[in-house]
Amino acid sequence: MYDVMNDTPAQWYACGAIHTRDDGHSFFNPMLPLLHEKMITDPGFNYIGGLSVLTIKNGVDVRFDPNVRMCLDVDFYYSMLLKYGEPILHHDVLIANRVRDENTLMADVSEEETLQEFDYVHKKFGIKK
Repeated sequence: MYDVMNDTPAQWYACGAIHTRDDGHSFFNPMLPLLHEKMITDPGFNYIGGLSVLTIKNGVDVRFDPNVRMCLDVDFYYSMLLKYGEPILHHDVLIANRVRDENTLMADVSEEETLQEFDYVHKKFGIKK
């Protein structure tokens, strides 16, 4: 049998996800992962999805940057891309994320803070806007 993570040099893997509000009784907004440069250059364009879609191999030494929270996932994905190359993108939904009616993280972060965070990430990676 083919083992997708062990039979490839890829160090990371992302699958599709879908969302539920009622503990899996109904689902909405399926998302399949896609690599796109807008993900790191423009706020709001995370084409891979939340971190729950991610699988990484043992030995990967990229860590989350404690200086970011709104773009934590895209910062991590970009760091992985630079260090380990492209992931395997599995175009099936394998993860269901339960979402709440209120986004508690977004409630206490202003648009200005988000833009400042992206400025930080752009400087970190030498991205010119």
